[in-house]
Amino acid sequence: MTQVQTMTEYEMTEQLAAKMNISLEEAKAALEAGNWNTLTATHLLEQEKFRRMQELNAVAASAGEISDDVEPDAAGSKAADVRIDVAEAPARGNSKKARGTGGLKRFGRAIADLIALGNRNRFAIHRGGEQLLEMPVTVLAVLLLFSFGTCALLLAVGLFAGCRYSINGNSIGVEA
Repeated sequence: MTQVQTMTEYEMTEQLAAKMNISLEEAKAALEAGNWNTLTATHLLEQEKFRRMQELNAVAASAGEISDDVEPDAAGSKAADVRIDVAEAPARGNSKKARGTGGLKRFGRAIADLIALGNRNRFAIHRGGEQLLEMPVTVLAVLLLFSFGTCALLLAVGLFAGCRYSINGNSIGVEA
């Protein structure tokens, strides 16, 4: 009977550790403190997490901001542990929401990088050795996106009028 009971306790420990993103040792200690009641153990862990977050907020408020070059004291080391746990929780989680958020952030960063690249490079129109117009490539892309027909017509008319088009910038011809 003790072997079956030990196996059940181990399974409960594994389940709680996976659910709360904690180690097996922490899960076992919480279950023992909660008399092997998973609901009580979960509640105790949530209270501990809340207490640590309050300590982190208090340390951050008193110091202005937690920086890496400050020597950690007793509260600082606990606050650093919480900061790591909170930062790593989405990465360790297996939920679809956590994965979707990461993909959305990567997409947003890629769009921001693309806009920054377009702002560093310029589209210029020259005629007779004189520059008539210069604008960021991002502006050209937006114009083409919203009024492609008009832009294409104007570019074609410009070619017949003897205009030359060029894109200048430090990023031209450089592989990413």
